[in-house]
Amino acid sequence: MFQNRSARKDRAVFFLQTPSVNTTDSALSISFNMADAAIQNMKALLIYAIATGLSLMTSHTLSAADPVPAKKNTPPVEAKTKTKGQADSKPSATKPTTPATHTLKKGLFEIKVELAGIFDAVKASPISLAPEMWNSMSVVKAVSHGSEVKKGDVLVELETKKLAKAIRKAELAQPLSNLGLKLAELELIELEKWTPVNLANQKRSKEQAKEDLAYFEKTDRAHREKAASQNLKQSSQYLSYAREELEQLQKMYAADDLTEETEEIIVTRAKNSVEGAQFRMDSMKLSTARTLNTTLPREHLSLRDRTKSAEIAWEKLSESLPQSLNKKRLEVEKMKRDQTESSENLADMKKDLTACTIRAPHDGVVYYGANTRGKWATASMVGKKLIPGGKLMPHEVFMSVVQTQALRVQTSIPENKLALVKKGLPAKITANATPDTSMKGELVSMSRIPLTTGGFPGTLGITTDTKGLYPGMSCKVLFEIYKNKKALTVPKKAVTTEKGESFVHLKNGKKQAVKTGRSDEKLVEILSGLKEGDTIKL
Repeated sequence: MFQNRSARKDRAVFFLQTPSVNTTDSALSISFNMADAAIQNMKALLIYAIATGLSLMTSHTLSAADPVPAKKNTPPVEAKTKTKGQADSKPSATKPTTPATHTLKKGLFEIKVELAGIFDAVKASPISLAPEMWNSMSVVKAVSHGSEVKKGDVLVELETKKLAKAIRKAELAQPLSNLGLKLAELELIELEKWTPVNLANQKRSKEQAKEDLAYFEKTDRAHREKAASQNLKQSSQYLSYAREELEQLQKMYAADDLTEETEEIIVTRAKNSVEGAQFRMDSMKLSTARTLNTTLPREHLSLRDRTKSAEIAWEKLSESLPQSLNKKRLEVEKMKRDQTESSENLADMKKDLTACTIRAPHDGVVYYGANTRGKWATASMVGKKLIPGGKLMPHEVFMSVVQTQALRVQTSIPENKLALVKKGLPAKITANATPDTSMKGELVSMSRIPLTTGGFPGTLGITTDTKGLYPGMSCKVLFEIYKNKKALTVPKKAVTTEKGESFVHLKNGKKQAVKTGRSDEKLVEILSGLKEGDTIKL
């Protein structure tokens, strides 16, 4: 069941052999073979360890009646057992630990801040459209990303047919609008003249109606009623007089010697007078009855109605005429505003038509997208729009014309380094593209408003040549905050603070007050309280 150690050792050696690798195989095959060999070696070591353990256990459990044949150069089992027993009978003594110390020595101590940066163009003009009226911006053609352009070169051309048609329509509508405004202004002038006249006439009509009604009720009706009665009375009297004259004539002619023919003529005339007086009497009765019972009551009602109508008309016109005048004024003002707005819109559309051909503001290189601190994050998105038929959005920065000669560096300052840097601090700038060459720079601006991506923005000016570098390239920025070639420093963990004072513990255990200077993540500068050669506890 159990194999001897020599055999197990041979098996272990067999497994530990590393398989040969053909030098003509690919690098991938070599990696796989080496990994397989490592796995086989681990298996072999594990098998060997298990086998060795089982052998030791067997040597303790076998009795003297069933001895294991001894092999040459194999030590007796008892000797191993005894040696183990002896080791158990004498446990090793634990040595006391020596506290860690630090001996002060003058040396270089410097504080540096290293940040990642991106080269950014000092002059990069964003290209966007801010249309006044026309928002349909369809691309006809555009220069490609990375094109070098001169000032005035065409960058983008937009479709203009619909815009030109809208301009022509507005131009044709403008004369009609002007004419309508002129007529409205004339109507306003006329209305302003006639409104007070019409108001005065209506007011006068109202007052006259009231006066007529009052006169009729107080004077005229009673007088006319009396006149009608008087006329009837006179007609009755005329009839009576005519009858009396006829009777007198008839009596007189009967007693005198006048001829019969003359008598007949005079009597006939008297009879006719009586008939006429009788007719007038009958007519006057009818007329008087009509006047008293119909004409005067109706005229009274008519005067009342006319007075009421005049009052209503006055109330209406006194409100409506001024409002109509104000309405006309407002209409004219609106027409003036509309005409002004129409003229402005026409001018704006003409500006938009001119802006549909977008030109470079200066010499430079075309970058697609908006420049955000040296990055063109929207380049891929707007690149899909800058094709024939692509649609641009108002105020969208779809290009930047960049002057690549003058560069600066944009960086993000972590909040734990913010107190170390300040405006005007010199820096060493190393481009990742040319790690063996560095440039001099200076922190020209920094903000206390954090970036949305974290950190606080900082901008560095470059005071040396940037030939061979371009916007968008990355770099490293190194600020040397502090440097002391003969500084005494101790590990930061050795310094404790109590009530605003700093202390260390000397090697002999004595508590020593110290004055500290600058510090970094690991070390603290000691200005006084210790000297070179002193040893402190950590």
